[in-house]
Amino acid sequence: MSPHMTSGSDRSLYRNWLQALEHNDPDLHRELSARFDNLVSSPGNAFRLEAAASGLRGIEADDIAFETIVREGRPAFLIKDRQIVYQDALIEASAKQIVARLKGAAGLLGSVIPLVGRIDVANFPGNATYVGTGWLVDRDIVVTNRHVADLIAQRDGAHYRFRPGRFGDDMVVSLDSRHELGVTEAASVPVRRVLWIESEARKADIAFLQIGSGSVVEGRPPFIPLADADVAENTHVAVVGYPARAPAHIIPDQAWMDRIYNGTYDIKRIAPGLVGKASRGWATHDCTTLGGNSGSVVLDMKTGRAVALHFAGLYMVENYAVPASMMRQYLKTRPWHGGTPSPVPRPRPAPPEAPEDKKTTVAHASLTTDDGTISITIPLLVHVSLGQPQQTGGAETDAPRSDAEAAADALRQEQRGNGVLDAWAGYLIRDEQLSDDECIVVSAHPDRFAEVQVRMPREFRGLPVDVRPASLEEQLMVSAPELTTEATTSISYNDEDRTGHGFSFNWVNEMMELNLHIGPERSWTVLADFLAGTKKRLVTSMYEFQAAHIAKAMQAELEGQASLKMVLAPQSKDPSSGTIPAGEFDRSLTFDQWESDFGDHFDRIFVPYGANGLVANAYHIKVTVRDEGKDAVVWLSSGNWTKTSQPLIAPADLDNPSKTSKAGNREWHVVIANKTLADRFRNHIEADFEQAMTLGGTPEAVENPPLVDVPVTVLEAVVAEGPPAHVMLPKTITRKVRVKPLLTPDKQGAVYSNAVLQLIRSATTQLLFQNQYINMKGAEAGFLKKLVAALVDRSKTIADCRIILRSPLDGKDFHLSQLKRLGMDVHQTVRLLPNTHTKGIVVDGRRVLIGSHNWSSSGVTLNRDASLIFDDVEISQYYAETFELDWARAKPVTFQDVIVHESARMAIGDEPPAGFVRMTLSEYLES
Repeated sequence: MSPHMTSGSDRSLYRNWLQALEHNDPDLHRELSARFDNLVSSPGNAFRLEAAASGLRGIEADDIAFETIVREGRPAFLIKDRQIVYQDALIEASAKQIVARLKGAAGLLGSVIPLVGRIDVANFPGNATYVGTGWLVDRDIVVTNRHVADLIAQRDGAHYRFRPGRFGDDMVVSLDSRHELGVTEAASVPVRRVLWIESEARKADIAFLQIGSGSVVEGRPPFIPLADADVAENTHVAVVGYPARAPAHIIPDQAWMDRIYNGTYDIKRIAPGLVGKASRGWATHDCTTLGGNSGSVVLDMKTGRAVALHFAGLYMVENYAVPASMMRQYLKTRPWHGGTPSPVPRPRPAPPEAPEDKKTTVAHASLTTDDGTISITIPLLVHVSLGQPQQTGGAETDAPRSDAEAAADALRQEQRGNGVLDAWAGYLIRDEQLSDDECIVVSAHPDRFAEVQVRMPREFRGLPVDVRPASLEEQLMVSAPELTTEATTSISYNDEDRTGHGFSFNWVNEMMELNLHIGPERSWTVLADFLAGTKKRLVTSMYEFQAAHIAKAMQAELEGQASLKMVLAPQSKDPSSGTIPAGEFDRSLTFDQWESDFGDHFDRIFVPYGANGLVANAYHIKVTVRDEGKDAVVWLSSGNWTKTSQPLIAPADLDNPSKTSKAGNREWHVVIANKTLADRFRNHIEADFEQAMTLGGTPEAVENPPLVDVPVTVLEAVVAEGPPAHVMLPKTITRKVRVKPLLTPDKQGAVYSNAVLQLIRSATTQLLFQNQYINMKGAEAGFLKKLVAALVDRSKTIADCRIILRSPLDGKDFHLSQLKRLGMDVHQTVRLLPNTHTKGIVVDGRRVLIGSHNWSSSGVTLNRDASLIFDDVEISQYYAETFELDWARAKPVTFQDVIVHESARMAIGDEPPAGFVRMTLSEYLES
């Protein structure tokens, strides 16, 4: 394997691609096969291949040869003065046939190449100069990908507005059809507005922009005509766009990429190839592309017409594109004028049919009430559109906006930019507490704080103005809006495929054996025993799997002939820096080794995020199922597989709270031996695996996470956490127990949120709530609004309502101010505890929820999380005792004077400022 070959799955695809050429392109197949035979049979080449493979475990010399051959079959040529440049281009002998075809079509393609442009941005957060490719599909309409348009615009009522640029300033967007080899002049026109961004990932990765007056080109035609019909497999096509240099975690062999592209990126290229079989409902092609090709046109070499809109793919093997028939439907219905787009349906596997005399279709409709969900079975075929998360649940009438909120909106519109990231209605801080005096809080980027403070008025509409450093989430809304809690409003989760008893969320009331335990003191000791008890199989779903000692335990099970299937979040990937922190393991190397050593006994996938992904922005679940049948056991937790959530603690220290409390996070865990529960969770995890594959999930193991710089003083405050009065020993229960499993994003959050609403509203004397945070940035609509309203109501109406949140709490003044605005006495009700990672609720000492759900707009709707509600006094009181230990050592909420240089901020540059420590955003929020 060469350094850029990452997995057995990729290697199989390379082989399959080459094998398919025998039918699709016999001439190219003969060229490549001859080239392959020469590579593996020539003594000199064979020696070099064997030498390269010798240092890579489980990789054959043939693997390297196969990958090399695939990559030599599809060149990419530069464009200069609107003509294809063949001189000095890398044209392998194996590519001569397809190059000849491209040359024959050059005259026809030359008339439409100028209609393809680069979508340029000025003042874009993160210093990017362009976001992708677009092309004229009508006289003043540019088509591109939704994931490209999402970077520059967001929905604002019935229209779209450009996202704020760096430091909140305006972003400028244009389309330039030049950016060609050696060409300095521009052919740029402004993008006037975004017409439409398709909100449903299942429909198409497509968006439409409107450009300003004037033409991007001098000649004709004025736009690229669409093909009359979708083209057949093996049609010769060419992709025109602006490939961008790919980072090492996408193309690890950077030298090879530079050789193919001659070190020249971000300018116009054309790449020839073939149309493949429709895959996952999309058109496919095998032209060479890189990241900047998103939004490229796929042209038929015979007609010069557009046959597809490129949007994604597996590098150099199979690329996906929106077919012309879908684009034609959008242009026909023009949804930006109020029409309803109805793209050609993508093929889906048909379910097995019932016998001819028994074809009764049964649908299940759900009516949601304030008290829960009533399930009704109807002997008809019913299609229910659930809509967006904010539309679910019972109807509520929004309260009118207060004068302070209206004033904050006005000031935000007037002052946003030049370092101002937000403005909101809050309270003045006096004596380190939130007073009752309203004010307008202006959130300033920490690097621009001083100038914003000088520029802001002291009062606005009769309210004092208080400038404070922006939270990390407010900074993210500018620098990486796709990572914020409200960035994604629809996902490609497959509720419709998860029906029947095996996926049920009904209560289970059966005999079971439970091990209740608490972290950090017993996190790893119980998990280690759980893993060691494996007989045949482990199926796991995990947000962060990084700890070396857990990987060692998993490998021991694999060596003992157990099988392992893992569904992982991107947060479990290796850091792109290549440096593995102490106590962690190299995921890329280890997973490749496991794949080589254990074959079919090991499989893993990293789930895709976003509108085209399985979840919105976090596969945040922590569940593992061991074995099957009577041996089935499920482990469920709030804790990741990290060194902070599963700390190694010396046996002599396990019962010493002063030692254990410093070792890691406060977590609630449970292990349950029960076939019904284990089957349901295993079924969902395996369905996640399959759906993630369908949506383009990959086995690669490198990520490029957002980084933050955190003041050392903040981290030192965390270390100063006081110990609990005593450790909590594990508790074993063997009897009949009543328990309800909950998952999001099932039913767009209704499964979790309706059950938790009932739980909170049932509290009559006591409600104990412990979570990492309550993120009020997304609490103005949907389920989060209902959940927060129910929590605030209980805080005002029952005798004992107490809340523990984590400290440091990002955006603490905003979140707690909003709770106060809703009527909660935050200084009486809330305390803060460093290192709390629990997500639990205890009600009246009789019912308890444990799991991984954070309270954010995505956390209770469109992210993957798992929780359990136990209707059981003994279990509830065990976790209530843990809460009381934490409440006794938690600190009251206080607000110190603003110290700008001690504010966490999104990382800029190669090194953190003096007095700061750099870490990933997830480390800061989750560790």
